[in-house]
Amino acid sequence: MKLIYRPKTGDALCKECFFWAFETEVHSTIQGGQLFKQGDVVAVAASGGKDSTVLAYVLKLLDERYNYGLKLVLLSIDEGITGV
Repeated sequence: MKLIYRPKTGDALCKECFFWAFETEVHSTIQGGQLFKQGDVVAVAASGGKDSTVLAYVLKLLDERYNYGLKLVLLSIDEGITGV
């Protein structure tokens, strides 16, 4: 079994445990910081890179799991990078 190392905690986790730890940490941050309230519209700027893609996915997943009651909107960002 391949383990994923988390530099932040020093833990070596299986893939499923890594996902669970990450999702739990994001949920805890949202709850602890009272970042959203029921009915909020949250726009996620998506460049197509891994960071914005993961953010959009995790917000949708946690909104469904914990019933935040958010309206998630995806914004397409053209970074103007050419020649790729």
